[in-house]
Amino acid sequence: MSSDSKPNAIEQTLRQSIESNFSVLARTISLADDGSDTLILELAETSSLAPVNSGNISRHVEGVFDALSRPLPTILLSIERLTPSSIEFLETIRIASPTMPNALHEHFVHKGFNSLTLSWVEHQLDRFRKRAFIARRDDNTYVMTLNGLNLLGSQRNRNSSDVKRVLEMARRGA
Repeated sequence: MSSDSKPNAIEQTLRQSIESNFSVLARTISLADDGSDTLILELAETSSLAPVNSGNISRHVEGVFDALSRPLPTILLSIERLTPSSIEFLETIRIASPTMPNALHEHFVHKGFNSLTLSWVEHQLDRFRKRAFIARRDDNTYVMTLNGLNLLGSQRNRNSSDVKRVLEMARRGA
């Protein structure tokens, strides 16, 4: 095999292997053949039900290179995720409380959830509000409720910001 066909064969092997073992679409798989030994992987989740773990993908790539008896390149991995998990969504609200929908949207886009829309974020806020995990205040900001804090397993000491928020909500009558 020529040196030009080897990276293409490896790229095709990686594409098929990654797409069949993980819920991702391989947008870009590029092995630099300029001597830099760099592998660029740009992946996109195809299912929000099975979040992709970058560590698992890196270990899988290491296994493929080991099986092919090739030296392991430096792996540059980026994954476009579809949606955050419910716990991740609530945890973000807990940390950012009080927060607005547009601030949450910007936060998640910054974290790599590029396909999220503001209406999706608002829908999730309504869903969690109906389940009494968060509350909407009069100024249209969202804060965690005691149910939400209990769900996340928050700290319960007197210096915890979670306890201070619950006490403040009780004082305001929320």
